[in-house]
Amino acid sequence: YRVTRDWLTGQGLTDADIDAIDLSTASVYYLGQEVAVHVFDANGNDTLEVGDYIEFYGQPVESTYSKYAKHNVYWLCDGGFATRMGSMDGLPGSASEAATHSHTVRYEKDQLYLMSAKGGDDIDRWIIASVAFGDQIAHPHAGLARDFTINLPDVSGDGTGTLTIHMYSPYDGGHTADVAVNGIEIGTASWQGMRYHTATFEDVTLVDGDNTVSITCASGEDKLVFDWFTVSYERGFDVVSDNLRFSHESGYQYNATGFSSSSLNAFDITDPANIKLVTGAMISGTGPYDFAFEPPDDAATQSYLILTEEQTLQPHGLMTSHPHGFADNADGADWIIITHRNLGWDING
Repeated sequence: YRVTRDWLTGQGLTDADIDAIDLSTASVYYLGQEVAVHVFDANGNDTLEVGDYIEFYGQPVESTYSKYAKHNVYWLCDGGFATRMGSMDGLPGSASEAATHSHTVRYEKDQLYLMSAKGGDDIDRWIIASVAFGDQIAHPHAGLARDFTINLPDVSGDGTGTLTIHMYSPYDGGHTADVAVNGIEIGTASWQGMRYHTATFEDVTLVDGDNTVSITCASGEDKLVFDWFTVSYERGFDVVSDNLRFSHESGYQYNATGFSSSSLNAFDITDPANIKLVTGAMISGTGPYDFAFEPPDDAATQSYLILTEEQTLQPHGLMTSHPHGFADNADGADWIIITHRNLGWDING
């Protein structure tokens, strides 16, 4: 994510507000931890001018909080410790070129809220709108398969993968889901009770591009709803939408192909709080472009992100922090307690 002067102006900050930011101490925090940032300051005057920017790696909302919020929160401050991104030498050498990497696509749409789902606060009650009805339910779609289209880019290796389905039935008793992929039956999932169930199917034959997962409720007076699907498979290094994120064991050279622009950046994102910029990579081609690099061999699995300048994002929005000043006696409180309902407190006690 990139923060520029124009973006801050568009969020309502005045020129004076922006000029007061000291780039030498500009810092970004996430969940109380400082994350490394890259500051581009063209003339080195520590002022965020047109063309300058502050860049950081933003993660999606953690699963603990994702059912409550779509957007994560990062804190932009100055006067902090100002941790800066390091660099990693990616000059291609003589290592073998990696052919594939393990890749997982997640299909999840928060379209309906299943208020009746039994369980604790940790259950995600947001589900996909499509419902599979048993053949003994009075519904126009009773007994019919429900189809879900999942796009899988650059399926490689042996062309197979692992499909995982997280689903729920609001009915008690036994449940049966017959599952097919691209018209080929791959198995059946069965479970008991009014609860979520996770079913996994291995060695599923996949195709490059759109794959159709079909699920039929085969348990009579029953219905099934769906939280998410994942498909894990071996993917090649052809890019989609001018970016590629992957993880791979070290000791290899990587060649990502199919970028529409030669303005490319790559980052080691293994540690989200300590991102490193990949340097020394080789960009070739005349459109599409290829990006080749070879990290140092450290006998560990690392994660990387390659993207064009155009794929760099801007934050969703900006809010000013207004400290509450709880320590101020004028607030009138003698004490404040932060606790959890599991401790058994009673607000009426």
